[in-house]
Amino acid sequence: MNPRLPVTPKSHSSKRPLSSPEQTSREEKINRLEATTSDPSITMPPPTSIPATNPELASLVEALRAALLPDFCKSLEDAKNEIKNDLKKLKSDYEVEMTALKAENEELRRHLNVIDRRLCQNNLVVRGLDLAEGSNLICKVGEFLKNTLQVDIDTRLLSVRPLEDKRAKKKMLLLKFLREEDKWIVLRNSSKLKNTGIFIDQDYPRDIRIRRGLLLQTRKEIKKMSPDVNVMLRGECLVIKDKRYFWCSINGLIVGNKPGIPILRNDLGIDLSDFINRLKSGVDVS
Repeated sequence: MNPRLPVTPKSHSSKRPLSSPEQTSREEKINRLEATTSDPSITMPPPTSIPATNPELASLVEALRAALLPDFCKSLEDAKNEIKNDLKKLKSDYEVEMTALKAENEELRRHLNVIDRRLCQNNLVVRGLDLAEGSNLICKVGEFLKNTLQVDIDTRLLSVRPLEDKRAKKKMLLLKFLREEDKWIVLRNSSKLKNTGIFIDQDYPRDIRIRRGLLLQTRKEIKKMSPDVNVMLRGECLVIKDKRYFWCSINGLIVGNKPGIPILRNDLGIDLSDFINRLKSGVDVS
């Protein structure tokens, strides 16, 4: 009689080992799932919202919306108004700062002009002098001073350089005198140049020359509107009825620290507002 073998009890948790085809199919499913979740180009559909079919839940949602939405909208509007106010304040501060910087720049220009004028105080500009190409400027100016103005100036104490194209027949020359008294001798005799087409003027820094040019255009416009008014350009100002009008890059025509247009309107009955604004903006008014 055969001996009985011990029976091993079956474990209920043990599973049947997978066959080879089943194992392969399972691995393919896992690989496809991993590829789907790791590929950024493949997006998962958003979870669908579950409709609130429960009346109590729907009522709760509406109550929360009614309670929170007004406060949220008010907070959003307050934030928008705060941003607007901040932008307005920034704009106002910017304009104030720009105005202060312009005034400071104008003051610096005035100080620089004082320095430049000292450098130019012994200089004269001669326009309309007929010179041949290649002329010796010192000799020609010496002859002009001696024969036309009839003044005796030591040309060794004088320097001359052209201010325009050297090929031009009539040049604008800059005369630099070593002695200020020589300059005044020439200026005092400049009346002898009447009807000769030759003009002698005091030399000015570039900024002052620009302002004088604007004042000359203003003088021309005033004479056009009021031919009988006496308007004189003296240095850096127009003199009209004993009032001195200066040119300011910020305000245009001024008398002292006051706007000049109302004063001119009151004295002469003319309005130059549009003309002065065009000059300030750089528009050609000729």
